[in-house]
Amino acid sequence: MPCNTYELPTSGPPTQWPSIKEAAHLSNISARTLNRWADEGLILADRLGSGRGAWLVALNARNLPISTKPFRADATASGETSA
Repeated sequence: MPCNTYELPTSGPPTQWPSIKEAAHLSNISARTLNRWADEGLILADRLGSGRGAWLVALNARNLPISTKPFRADATASGETSA
């Protein structure tokens, strides 16, 4: 595997479901990035209320968001994801 690719953890149940702001602080990933990933369905997240409320993000035991798809480090900056 090339050194410029990585995957966020996908196994195991979420250990917590914090808000985007809390998840950003815990994971050291910007809230804007988490919001974009949630909107694009790249991370396990759910909206409060009837689908229009704030995002809750599933974090694993290492405080990383749980991926729904593999991520490539060189592609995430341009908005692409690997298949």
